[in-house]
Amino acid sequence: MSSTVAEERVKNTAASLFLADLPPETSVHRGYSETWLRRNLPPQSSDDYFVVFTDVERGIIDMDNLPGRLDYSVSLQILILKVTGLIHEQAASQFDSLLTVIASEIGVRRRISFRGATRTETPDRDKEADRSWSPRHLPGQAAQQWPSVALEVGYSQSTQKLHRDIAYWINYSNGQVKQAITIDIKNSGAITIASWAASYTPTTTVVTKSGRNSTPSADSRPPPIKAQEIKITRERGRPAIEGGDLVIPHSSMFGSIPEIEPRDFIFTAEMLLEDFAEFVWEAIDAAEVEKRGRRGV
Repeated sequence: MSSTVAEERVKNTAASLFLADLPPETSVHRGYSETWLRRNLPPQSSDDYFVVFTDVERGIIDMDNLPGRLDYSVSLQILILKVTGLIHEQAASQFDSLLTVIASEIGVRRRISFRGATRTETPDRDKEADRSWSPRHLPGQAAQQWPSVALEVGYSQSTQKLHRDIAYWINYSNGQVKQAITIDIKNSGAITIASWAASYTPTTTVVTKSGRNSTPSADSRPPPIKAQEIKITRERGRPAIEGGDLVIPHSSMFGSIPEIEPRDFIFTAEMLLEDFAEFVWEAIDAAEVEKRGRRGV
């Protein structure tokens, strides 16, 4: 039996927050169904879309062949799959490539763990970012549970959904995710890149008015603050960028590792325009040509 996210929010108030900002027409299915996915997922698509499965035991999500990025609520046993298309992946991969180039230029490429979409597992929730990075763990050191920097990309999806995802990374990690980047791409080709940081001081306990020590819940923390916003457009074939360079501070990636020279990762406006946006636009244009061909136009 299937329904939509809009219907599920009405039936299950506990799930409404977890499913918030998904497209209302998103399909919801009881129990994970690989058969349904095989029948309904296109072999290749330029668009992103979401699928929701309820009553999913945690062991199911350990399968290696899940398509897309997962977001799983342990208590609700709800699995959200974000099935990403060509344009989405072009943006995520191109940004990752630029960060690799910059890391090489400032001499720290071998000090970074390129985590990709590695799953972060907690007692309450399992989630995968589009890309993520952290300091490289040396022999004898355990890998970090959380990345230092996380990237979330959205192609013609709710901007609020991106903001909600970023709030999870920053607020639920209690400051371990020091910076998050969102890339919001619209059908028109307009691209908004934003950088986010915590608006709270990471802590394990706070003192209440009654003098008791209390651990603040992640849900009670204020939304992350927007540190930067860069807008890239192509009006009438003329590319334009506003907002200057994008900066990932050294401290966001590495914290205070003493033996690493403190140099920031600077994505210049020229790089973002020529080595990022142009690749995304080419993917959008190619997808439009393909759609016109399918329509016989």
